[in-house]
Amino acid sequence: MSKTKILLDTDMGADDAWFLITLLHYEEKFNIELQAITIVPGNTSSHHAAQNTLLLLKTLKRTDIKVYLGATDSLLRKKDYRSNFHGEDGFQDLIKSHDKPSL
Repeated sequence: MSKTKILLDTDMGADDAWFLITLLHYEEKFNIELQAITIVPGNTSSHHAAQNTLLLLKTLKRTDIKVYLGATDSLLRKKDYRSNFHGEDGFQDLIKSHDKPSL
């Protein structure tokens, strides 16, 4: 039976990171395959979200998954990254800037 292919569209804050970890953990069990991740702003800017995604994939040893930068701004509402809750980078500002991958 062929695998169900998945495209994840995310703003890769801490909540999305937990989802990605869980998704990758269960790929075999549920016969799914994450093909690519597209990045949009939400909990943080698309720049920070892309860095978070690349760092997480590197940590999980899944750099085979392609990452694409999507829209950089919302079409319908003004920017409100909720930095008071998610931190500036969407990961509660836990990751030092020198540890983040360059885009």
